Formats: sequence, structure tokens, C-alpha cells
Amino acid sequence: MVNVEEQITQFDLEYQLQHLGEQVDQIPDEETNVLSILGIRSRERRLTRFLRWVLDPEASHDTGRLFLDRFLDECALQLHGDISVDALIPIKTDEEQDDAELDLVLTGADQVIGVEIKTTHQGQDQKLEKEEEALPLKYPGYDSYELVYLTYFGRGRPKTNHEQVFWNQLIDRIEADVEKVPAEFEKRLINNFIETIRTHVMTELHEISKETELYLEYQEAVDDVKDAYEKDRDRAYKALREAFFSLSDVEEDDWKVSNRSDRYIKFYKEEWKGIGDGVNLEFEPHIHLEVPDITLRLDIEHGNSEEVRASFRDRLSDEDQQEIIDEGWEFTDGSYSFLAKSIQLDLEDNPQESIEYAAEELHQLRKIVEPHLDAVAAEY
Repeated sequence: MVNVEEQITQFDLEYQLQHLGEQVDQIPDEETNVLSILGIRSRERRLTRFLRWVLDPEASHDTGRLFLDRFLDECALQLHGDISVDALIPIKTDEEQDDAELDLVLTGADQVIGVEIKTTHQGQDQKLEKEEEALPLKYPGYDSYELVYLTYFGRGRPKTNHEQVFWNQLIDRIEADVEKVPAEFEKRLINNFIETIRTHVMTELHEISKETELYLEYQEAVDDVKDAYEKDRDRAYKALREAFFSLSDVEEDDWKVSNRSDRYIKFYKEEWKGIGDGVNLEFEPHIHLEVPDITLRLDIEHGNSEEVRASFRDRLSDEDQQEIIDEGWEFTDGSYSFLAKSIQLDLEDNPQESIEYAAEELHQLRKIVEPHLDAVAAEY
């Protein structure tokens, strides 16, 4: 009997998702942000290098001291003479060794300005004091030394006596003059930098994205689909586990199974674990519903894996290696996988058949390599 209520629920869900997809497609793609590609939101070092380029009077943006002077105005400081801007300078905060790093150092004719930059958390008073003491040790012979603390606008900032500048104030200054950059490429880079700081550093929230608005509107439908996806992925791994033991003559008691359902399932023998200097030997299929396919792998990973891989490969005869290649396996010799093969996963007509075929292909490889894996494990 047809479950009418279930049919109506399914129709409503499909309608909502179709409508959501149409609205998402209408959201214009933003230009790729160079800094976000570099993973800048958690890497202050790369951001610091870019800010050094912005402040450097000799940089390719061809605006001379324009942005440097905006920064100095915000700090209520001045620099005269030839200017040097350096980034990520090792410094001594004790007499033994370089044990810290100043994000930026600006030097002029008679003055040195150090800049401590924070984007994701607040600094500590003690660290700032040590950096200030370290400046004359690193740059002796100047008349004056200043330390500037560039931080995001938020709570928990240290109560420091040093010059303190907030990202929102500095970015407003830079943005006001960005149109003076003569070259379009450099102008685009600086605009990307501004957008990155506003998105990932500054904490004020003026509005939420259109994507977030759509998620809030269709949250229930999206979550239902996500839950269904995760359940189907779990079922796929369980089916693969059952097929591995039901479609072969292996004794289940001789094998260990480790299943992280959102990433992989591992089949291995106890004696294959932690051999040599902690090397693991294991068959590790990965199911990708989104592709869809199943990537079958023989992994030889961790520890002195290169030595163990060489020993294993030496045990494979030319006939063994040719048979492995003929069956569609690739000697990947990657960080984890040593052999790999991709199986198409037929989600529409018969996913179970695809999973059973994958298990059979895995056992086909196992029959060739298992004696050699046992021998390698015994050797180590």
C-alpha cells in the first residue's frame, strides 16, 4: 500500500530543495580571494607578509609612502629618511637565543617601530613588554624605539601602554586611498586584502550572507537531506563489511575491522599492525557517494614505511606485479596508499551489486599480496 503521507513529505522536501537550489544559483559568485586561498584566516604569518607589502614604500603598488603614512597617522608616530619594512624578524627576549618573532619592523633614519599583529586572539602584556625590550638589542644605535599593537576590535585585549591600533581603523584608512593605486592588478590585491580582513579578522557583524539567510529558511529540509546522506553512507560501509566476509573464504576471527564511517573502513590482521617502527599494513576502501565511486587501497603507512614498502615490493614476482596491473590496480606509492583502484558505485540501479563487486576486487588483490604481507610482518 502506498504511504500517502510519506509521498507528500517527500514531494514537499524535493520542492523545497529545488527552490533553494534556484535561489543559491542566483547568488553572484564573488571574485576568488587570494588570501583566503592561502588559508590566511588562521595564518598570521602570510597576512603579515602581505601587510608588509602594503606598507612598503618601494613595493609594486607604486603609491610610495601613502599607506605607510596612513598607518603612522593611526599610530600617532613618524618615520623620517629612508624607510625599511621587514616582516617576521627573530628576536631575543632573553640572553640565550632567538625565542620570539616580531611581526613587522619599520626603520627610519633615527627610529625603529616594531609591530605585533593579532588576528585570532589577544596577546599577553608580558609578551609585549619582552618584545619592546628586545627591539634595541636587535636594532642598536637608533634614537628611539616604539612598539605598536595591531589587534582586532573586541573584548579581552591587554591593557597595554603601547601604541594600539585596531584593524577596523587601519582598513578604513587603506580603503579610502585604494583608488590611488595606479595598476589594476595591485589595486585588486589590496581590495582582496581589505575584504579578507573584514571577513575573517574584524569582529563586527553588520549583516549575514544570502547563503545563511537561505539556510535559516530551509534549515529543516537541508538537515533532513544531510541526515539521509549520512545514514546511507553508514549503510554502504556496513554492506561493504558484510560483503568482505560473506564473499570469500577468509575467517572473520583472523581479521580486524576499523570503521570510521564518514571516511573509510579498514581490514587488517593483528600481526600487520605496528610492525617495524610503527608501520601499518591494511586494506582500506573509501566510499565516495558524491562521486560516486569506491576507492580500494592497500595502505602501507606510518613509521619506516619506505623501508617496509621496498621489502614488500621485492617479494612480488614479475608475474605478481603484472597481474596486479592487468587487474586495473595502480602502484600509487603515496603517503598512505601503496596500491589503489577505483570502482564505479551505481547508486541509481544497484548500489549493493557495486559494493559486492568492490569486495570481490579487493579479495582478488588480497589473494596475490596476502602471503607477501604476512612475510613482511614476520620479518619485522
